[in-house]
Amino acid sequence: MKQLILVFFCFFSIMGYSQDKEVKKIDSLLQLSSEYKFKDMLKALLYTKQAVSIAEKMNNNELMYNCYLEIARDLSNLNLNDKSLEYVSKADKILTHKSKIQQAKLNEIKVINFAAIGLEDLERQTINEILNSLSTENSLESKELQAQTFAYLASYYEYKENYKKANQFINKAIKLNREISNPKPIDIYILKADILMKTQQWDSSFIYLQKAFDEHKSRKDQSSQYSLLWALGDYYYLSGKYLKALDNYRKSLEDMNKFKMVDIECTMSIKENMYRIYEALGDEKNREKYYTEYQKEYTQYNDVN
Repeated sequence: MKQLILVFFCFFSIMGYSQDKEVKKIDSLLQLSSEYKFKDMLKALLYTKQAVSIAEKMNNNELMYNCYLEIARDLSNLNLNDKSLEYVSKADKILTHKSKIQQAKLNEIKVINFAAIGLEDLERQTINEILNSLSTENSLESKELQAQTFAYLASYYEYKENYKKANQFINKAIKLNREISNPKPIDIYILKADILMKTQQWDSSFIYLQKAFDEHKSRKDQSSQYSLLWALGDYYYLSGKYLKALDNYRKSLEDMNKFKMVDIECTMSIKENMYRIYEALGDEKNREKYYTEYQKEYTQYNDVN
């Protein structure tokens, strides 16, 4: 009898060890996917697919749910929105009883896809579902999701040129950022600065850009700062300081090249502004150079989208 118990104990110990090993493998693959999201989205997708395959073999609903959401996010980043929504649907079905946090994460990816394919009513409805479901939650993870949603709404209303509402929502995101464990102050400060630029509040806008640069400098891992330099270039461009704008735009492109970052919307926007600046300065040679590069990227972007 003791030997039988020992055999069972060993069996379940081995099974537990094997499962732990597979879970760690999934975590490692998703971490690798995260690292490649701005460098090579196809490679990021490959790592996520490998994680999905392991989760499916384990037949673990929680792991499959998380992996399906991650692959849905990758597919939306590649503008494969129909495919992305298919994985959102698979995630929804695989985990019938979801916590409010799990449902909010699923809805967050729905919002991104609805926005991309122009389903604005569904986009706004799903945003409201996220905020309503989390309104009574007080966990750090809940606050992080709320902060992301408020920032999304700020960006939405900025695009709609409703700067008053955009400012209200970005202020809510900034407030929540002070309370959570994984804040995104750089992105939040850049968005706040951008909204202030649109209303020509130059001094206030520059203060938030400086906050973003200070936050970047305080970090131990000196990652790419191309988005900061892009934002600063926009600040100088919109305020009419063309030479400073050109300097920061060039630095942003150089930084992207240094860190092997891929952001076609950024490079397209920068090159469009650069050719317009050179046009205003009467520099036909550089105007033609950046206009040609902008047109090429614009065509590529529209082919993908």
